[in-house]
Amino acid sequence: MLSKTKEFMEKNNIIIKQQSGFRKQRQTRDNLFFLTQKATESVNRGKKMITIFFDIASAFKKVWHQGLIFKLIKLNFPFHIICWLREFLIKRYFSVRVNNYLTKQVLIETGVPQGAVFSPTLFSIFINDIPMNFSKNKFYSLLFADDLCAFKIYKKSGKNVIKNVQCYLNSIEGWLKKWRLLMAPLKCNFIVFSTDKRYDYDNEIDIKLFGTKINSCESPVFLGIRFDKHLTFKNQLKYMKDSCIERMNVLKVLSNKSWGLSSQTLTDI
Repeated sequence: MLSKTKEFMEKNNIIIKQQSGFRKQRQTRDNLFFLTQKATESVNRGKKMITIFFDIASAFKKVWHQGLIFKLIKLNFPFHIICWLREFLIKRYFSVRVNNYLTKQVLIETGVPQGAVFSPTLFSIFINDIPMNFSKNKFYSLLFADDLCAFKIYKKSGKNVIKNVQCYLNSIEGWLKKWRLLMAPLKCNFIVFSTDKRYDYDNEIDIKLFGTKINSCESPVFLGIRFDKHLTFKNQLKYMKDSCIERMNVLKVLSNKSWGLSSQTLTDI
């Protein structure tokens, strides 16, 4: 059934092009390269690029079953696939045992089954209509599973830039409310890629999500890579260096003769 579902999705171009997660011939490097390329182009042309990194709380656990079935119907999935997936998702219950006491069973209405091969595909369908942008040389969005970032390119700072970004944030809010997902505003952050060293972005750029201000970050992490506003990747290099030194120190300690480890054990480590 999974192969038939994927075949239908590929044939009908169901998944948006900005999504790189759980897809053939797509990797994290696709989104990372695109983000880096646009940021480099913008800085080289004397422009700025504000990039917002979002944190969707427990995304896989919050997939609303009835909402997912509704989306499958709207996307004209074959009836037999919808029926099979409905049976796959519903009629799941949980209870809690404390010592000898067992609570009554409660229906599970959200979340895709952990470890199931179908779960990533179902999640991709559920998040597929999240508000995205792809305006050439203006406003872009990228998605890898539930890792979302959006970036706007601009020449001069001003109210229009903040207004456009805030409109996008408002659309994200509306989508999250509609489909019963949560986002942690305090875990979201933004960075402005620029050569301008004097501008106070944290105080000048006032953007909010659910009424909470999104703060700037000197070293945001996206898909495992640590960025900096000048795209030197010094933050990532420092992280890698520190990680290597930490592991080397462990190896040095373990290789001390006082531990009495055999050559084979040291080799395995």
